[in-house]
Amino acid sequence: MLSKRWLSAVLLALSMVAFPAGVGQAASEGSVECGFFEYVAPDADNPGSIEFGASAAAGLSGDLFVIAAGAPVPANISELSGAPTCLSLTLESGVITEMHYAASGSVSGAVAVYGDPENDPENSVYITAGRVATPYAVAATEPGLWAILGNAAATGANATLHLNINLEFGFPQSFTAATSVSGTVVMSETNIAVGLGTLPEEVIDAASRALLQEAANLGADAKVIITSQGEIDVNTGALNVTTTLEVTFANPEGSIGGPCGASYYGVFDNTGSNVAIRFRLIWGNTHGVHVRTKWVAAGSIYRTWEHWAKPKSLVRVSYKNPDTRLWVRLASLVAGHGGFPPCVYQRGYETLDN
Repeated sequence: MLSKRWLSAVLLALSMVAFPAGVGQAASEGSVECGFFEYVAPDADNPGSIEFGASAAAGLSGDLFVIAAGAPVPANISELSGAPTCLSLTLESGVITEMHYAASGSVSGAVAVYGDPENDPENSVYITAGRVATPYAVAATEPGLWAILGNAAATGANATLHLNINLEFGFPQSFTAATSVSGTVVMSETNIAVGLGTLPEEVIDAASRALLQEAANLGADAKVIITSQGEIDVNTGALNVTTTLEVTFANPEGSIGGPCGASYYGVFDNTGSNVAIRFRLIWGNTHGVHVRTKWVAAGSIYRTWEHWAKPKSLVRVSYKNPDTRLWVRLASLVAGHGGFPPCVYQRGYETLDN
């Protein structure tokens, strides 16, 4: 039997993933429903009910389902006192005929802030997907949670929460939460801004910081997928959260046009950046090796003039990484031999449709 003292500690730690919003999601036959709930037990002669996303204390209502008289339900569900869980429902004509704990379940949706976090953080909450709430003050002290909830609320991106349930007692024993931020990267020695979001320094590992620095130097918009995993300490009830970041961004692109008239030209694509980037074209002929460089404006594509390349010589297009100061090859080919049609293309800057 789970001790009341230990259960209280666990539920206190779980409060950050427990409080529902007033708008629920309707169940269907064979569905799994997760979140906070209010419950009236059925007996052999009388039906009961369960209302997901409901809290009389907070004045919130949710999705109400009737439980058939005599329907099998978890033996200890009343002991949860509405604490968060995931339940597998079997329905007939909209009435629950069987209900038991599900091993796992998920909610996904927008995150909203309820209350007055600036003046009364202790009584303010983040509401996720209309089912799950996190006390604002708890998230503010746990960077891995704030990175998910604070950013989703600020940017309007959805957050996803996956709960793993202890099937004996019905409460979550671990969870995974995720959201993303994207946009221009603004570096600092502590937190890093990405678009409308902010990455707390506590969740930024060295590799992610290096990638974000590279994106900032390139002026490229970055996308960061933030994933936090939480586990309950079975001895203390404490919540332990680890957070990982997946950083991606668009590097400059380049290609080689031709052959046309036995010549080749460079295509320098800087459309993924908001700063100017230096590109170069290298080719060889009977007069030696030649290099042409060009600073290409942010958001632009530039095509060089065509140049004759000696057959079997190497033609290359590269850009200079502003962070490492090294040239990075984007494309290369071996010049061909033979007759080719004349060059017909737009030289210089390409006009891009907005």
